[in-house]
Amino acid sequence: MVKLIVRIDDVHERMNWDNFQFFTDLLLKRDMTAILGVVPKCEDPKLIVSEPAEEFWSHIASLESAGFKISQHGFRHVYDSNGDTMLLGNTRSEFAGLSYEMQMNRLSYGKRLLEEKGFSIDTFMAPGHSFDLTTVNCLKELGFKYITDGYNLWPFSLHGLKFIPQLFSSPHGLSFGVYTTCLHLNSLSFQQMELLVRQLDRYKVISFQEAASEAHPRYISQNISQFISRSIVYGFRGLRSLIKK
Repeated sequence: MVKLIVRIDDVHERMNWDNFQFFTDLLLKRDMTAILGVVPKCEDPKLIVSEPAEEFWSHIASLESAGFKISQHGFRHVYDSNGDTMLLGNTRSEFAGLSYEMQMNRLSYGKRLLEEKGFSIDTFMAPGHSFDLTTVNCLKELGFKYITDGYNLWPFSLHGLKFIPQLFSSPHGLSFGVYTTCLHLNSLSFQQMELLVRQLDRYKVISFQEAASEAHPRYISQNISQFISRSIVYGFRGLRSLIKK
């Protein structure tokens, strides 16, 4: 049976706070948790939709106590580089293509900001899924253990870190595998979020902690499951593009 991990991106003080509270409350009522991608110092104008929520950090702390996982989602969430990434080829990025020094400065400063709020950070997700090997090496030096990204059907180890695969931007369940479904809440209606949770009800939703303990099966190579998962994702994207036409 497929196991899904809920991943919520773009979490910060000036997000759509009503949406975030509404959706996380829906999860809690179902005894579900999520990985929260918290942007340490969000300066992306596309993500800023409200005044800073005074209770933001205390609420994030209460969610962590309830079993949610706090992950560092970049630094400023500003795409100011173009580089060859590990997943997407050449694309806009906050990290890929930058020097070791620049990436280390951004990652370490962002980590420190979250730690000053009382969070212990060992998990990373890159804005736009865009990062390179330099990013990975910096993360290792900073004590990170996990990246919530990558093409695969099960969690896998690479370059000294454990990757929790990210395949779909809405709940999709294959007949097997362990991977995250990546959600962006800012522009959704309450009805759309209720539908998302009803879709999640169809699958076995597990916590990040459970996912991190999963191992890639020994009977299939990581390269093969990576190829299969990438083909499935691109197949879904192609089909969706045809339907939109």
